[in-house]
Amino acid sequence: MRQVNPDGPLHVGWASRDITPDRPVNLAGQLYARVTDQVLDPLTVTALALSDGHEAQSVILMSLDIAIIEDKLYLEARRRIKQHLPDFAPEHLVLFATHTHNSPAPLAYVTYPPQPEPVLSLADYTEQLLAAICDAAAEAWQNRQAGAVSWGYGQAVVGFNRRAVYLDQTAKMYGKTDGDLFSHLEGYEDHGVDFLFTYDASERLTGMIVNLACPSQVSESMLAVTADFWHDVRREIRQRLGSELHILPQCSAAGDQSPHRLYYQKATARMLRLQGLAGPEEDTRLAERAAIGKAVADAAVSVLAAAGCDIRHQAVFKHTMAWIDLPARIVSEAERDMAQNLVDSNKP
Repeated sequence: MRQVNPDGPLHVGWASRDITPDRPVNLAGQLYARVTDQVLDPLTVTALALSDGHEAQSVILMSLDIAIIEDKLYLEARRRIKQHLPDFAPEHLVLFATHTHNSPAPLAYVTYPPQPEPVLSLADYTEQLLAAICDAAAEAWQNRQAGAVSWGYGQAVVGFNRRAVYLDQTAKMYGKTDGDLFSHLEGYEDHGVDFLFTYDASERLTGMIVNLACPSQVSESMLAVTADFWHDVRREIRQRLGSELHILPQCSAAGDQSPHRLYYQKATARMLRLQGLAGPEEDTRLAERAAIGKAVADAAVSVLAAAGCDIRHQAVFKHTMAWIDLPARIVSEAERDMAQNLVDSNKP
């Protein structure tokens, strides 16, 4: 480790907060109300503040173990952070979700019938979430110290294409692949993992961004609060590289990617049991998550070994913010009726 000028231009700050609800909640992610019966593992908000000595080129990146970032949540977070951090440009706040289907839905993402106590209201959870966002952002910003970065690319098998195509020219998400009409999977599978590693001034590893193309939905059918496979990724990496390491997960563009396999389901379950990750009759979902954690940690360790040969105390740093309006997809009456029938069929 070499000591460098502590007044170098690149400054790095980390912080995190627990955003696990303390009561049962409605979960986001499916087409019907789901009230939790357990907390499987904690939900986390993680903040990384980066600057190069010029406040105009500063940014706070924040990852949240929730399903979606709505405009209303983002704009309110910006408004409150401006009050907490008057020297930080709030439009340089970047929020993104890991897209777990086992977290509460803040604000108006979904509308469920009111649930009796002790179910936590979505309004109350949104306040808890906004407070955690502001606290983590302020701490990360105030924690900035001279540091360095390195980066690299690896691979880990996490996501699979979830669109099955049939000989009759139809396609279906999570469609069956064992029938006579099955033709092929519709498109690409992305197993790439991008890493950005951060260091202190003496080049001690302090944290990393882990970016991969798959929503965290292995446990999505469970009535549990969980960060899904990102919990396993964080735990596995920290076991190998340090218990205090900050890990900021990112789900990149992954519209047709899923951790659920359409091929080799029985073969995969058998291997998980042979590897001792699941019992003979045990549900393999937690074992699948453990396997993902090991695969991503393997990639992190491998990439870190190479990227650590090129640590940069000075780097080109720029943040550009723009609003992009995307055209809405027009839903047909037939699609509306199908969705309504599905919702009605799942009502208690």
